Amino acid sequence: LVEMTLLDETAIRKIQLEITIYLKELCKKHGLKYYMTGGTLLGAVRHKGYIPWDDDIDITIPMPDYKKLIELIIADDKYDVFSTYNEPDACSYFYMKIIDRNTVMKLWEYPFLTTSGVSIDVFPLIGLPKRMDETRKFFNRVRHLNTVFSNSFLETMEADEEMREYRRNLRNQVVSMIEQYNYYESENTGYILSKYWEKDIMPRAVYRDDIEMEFEDITLAAPVGYAEYLERI
Repeated sequence: LVEMTLLDETAIRKIQLEITIYLKELCKKHGLKYYMTGGTLLGAVRHKGYIPWDDDIDITIPMPDYKKLIELIIADDKYDVFSTYNEPDACSYFYMKIIDRNTVMKLWEYPFLTTSGVSIDVFPLIGLPKRMDETRKFFNRVRHLNTVFSNSFLETMEADEEMREYRRNLRNQVVSMIEQYNYYESENTGYILSKYWEKDIMPRAVYRDDIEMEFEDITLAAPVGYAEYLERI
């Protein structure tokens, strides 16, 4: 028999912070960049920690470092990682979750209710076309493919081989597009599949450097252009 303990908000946040410290140390060891993003960044600026009603931690990483991080976590085998790169037939989204494998949680990720563990979300910063009109077309195309891909999981999770092949084709199209432009040669960047839609597209200069900010009882990296980032979203 395995004894189960119900985790309260404090315990869940403690585990999330432990995962985040692990990510921070792994990035420092291997020379990878990471930044707080979304509500986590706003919480650091406004509350020096979690927004009172927030329940997760959001991190963003340049695409080249993002892919390396997945490999490092898998090799280290301390936490589970769930992403389209290591679970291409199962993952229905294009960011990663770093998961504490010793916990179980029911997660509502619209439009899916899934069982996982306590986790943090890590989003890839991707390169974008130079011209804004090209970026708009690129943005609309990727968002459309992502919607079709997500909807294919709504039709049936237990797919036959024909449906699996259909999903793989959609997944490969999205991955090919989000890897198409070199992050370090792009003037603009963002995680264009985020809930912020076009607002997430901003100058890469926002991420030209990082600064340490308090978050609860630790410090985490924020983009040096955090004020511009928060104003835009």
